[in-house]
Amino acid sequence: MVQDAPGSREERNGEGGVNCLLTAVAVDVGVVVAVVPLSRLRRWTVLHRPDDTAAHMSRDTASTRQGLHTDTTPGICSMGISVKDVNQHDFTKALAAFLKKSGKLKVPEWADIVKLGRFNELAPYDEDWYYTRAASVARHLYIRCPAGVGAFTKIYGSKQRNGTTPSHNCRGSRSVARKILQSLEGLKMVEKDPNTGGRRLTPQGRRDLDRIASQIGSRAATSKKPVAV
Repeated sequence: MVQDAPGSREERNGEGGVNCLLTAVAVDVGVVVAVVPLSRLRRWTVLHRPDDTAAHMSRDTASTRQGLHTDTTPGICSMGISVKDVNQHDFTKALAAFLKKSGKLKVPEWADIVKLGRFNELAPYDEDWYYTRAASVARHLYIRCPAGVGAFTKIYGSKQRNGTTPSHNCRGSRSVARKILQSLEGLKMVEKDPNTGGRRLTPQGRRDLDRIASQIGSRAATSKKPVAV
């Protein structure tokens, strides 16, 4: 609120001839004395009450002291750690292990004999490559979505050797990319975007990825703590 000072008086400004009023503004931290034109004094409005401001500041201070993250963004977990905050290799391995342990990811029968592109000569040596590729696809959809089959063929493409002639870029297998997206849809982690036709993560899939990232971040923070001697 704006209150008149006990000894307030009108003063004449020698240069501009503007009537000013010596006022005292009461705020939380004390009393601020200011010279305010009379024409502008009537336009002042009280935007908030001091009691509400003090209560709001006390709540923010308590949250800061407790280390809580009050952001309600869907992509942020309760600890404030998302997929972008952890190492991508560690996250892909952890998510692949989670998909394999769940036993709900449908793996095609030809997964052990298929090539991932025309640029390959043999099938992957890793028996769990399907889970690793599915985890990588899910992470890409978390960071940049929507994305379709054509985008993933470009992402997982490589160079094709042509003998003595120069090598050229070659896209990955469209069948592998399509089957992996369909498998993730079976887990309710991925859905089709009605606007673009590509795929995007569902809220459930985003929560699962954030939970795994939170576990990785907590383990990394625990390992960095000094050991007491």
